[in-house]
Amino acid sequence: NFFENSVELLELEVPIKHKSGKILNVDLKSQLLETDDGNRYKVTTFEDCTERVNLEQTVREKEDLIREVHHRVKNNLQVVSGLLYLQGEKVKNDKVLFGMFMESINRINAMSMIHEKLYRTQDLQSINMKDYLTHLVQNILNTYNMQDLLLKMELQDLKMGIDQAILCGLIINEIVTNSCKHAFSEMKEGTGLISLKMSNGGEFLKIKISDNGKGFKHESSNTLGMQLIYNLSDQMDAKLEMDCSNGTSYILIIRIH
Repeated sequence: NFFENSVELLELEVPIKHKSGKILNVDLKSQLLETDDGNRYKVTTFEDCTERVNLEQTVREKEDLIREVHHRVKNNLQVVSGLLYLQGEKVKNDKVLFGMFMESINRINAMSMIHEKLYRTQDLQSINMKDYLTHLVQNILNTYNMQDLLLKMELQDLKMGIDQAILCGLIINEIVTNSCKHAFSEMKEGTGLISLKMSNGGEFLKIKISDNGKGFKHESSNTLGMQLIYNLSDQMDAKLEMDCSNGTSYILIIRIH
């Protein structure tokens, strides 16, 4: 018997041709029912879903366009980064000047990573901070050949909006870069530690970045890196605390929105 071999409920989205010749998208639902007297019937309904399908197609096309924009922005930033590196190679014997080029390249890369991740994810509105910060810090350590440094990270799978994520990434880039450049010059190789810890307290995100180096020097407060740390913190309306009692620690408290 046909009914006995049929599924009890079938739901499909199918195109059908209207008598006018127009192709419509239709939600088809077919259900097997049995009456009290034992008779079995198949009830099928059709609902025009053309408008919804067209809207979904429009959304997909816009998302594809946005991803392409992020891809192109990432590519353009990488071109700028590459040009800076080529320029820096010409002054490689001048450690101070070459260092300035490398710092600028790292800042550009911190922004480029955001656009790269947005291009590759389904979520175009926010960034997974655990994945982003892990990638960011590892990139900085590789730049300064600090592979022997002990890195301790306690991060959560927390998402942050694009604008906040870029500012946060730039701040952490500056802090970790300062540690790599200055904190461990008086320590034995393999004893340096950088720690990055994230804790989420509802609407606030707390990020602590610390090292066990020689501590922050007051004369370093006027450097471009420190100015960026303070200015970017103000720009994202975040509270910044600093402790130099044992190495150097920064605590960044961000209101997530």
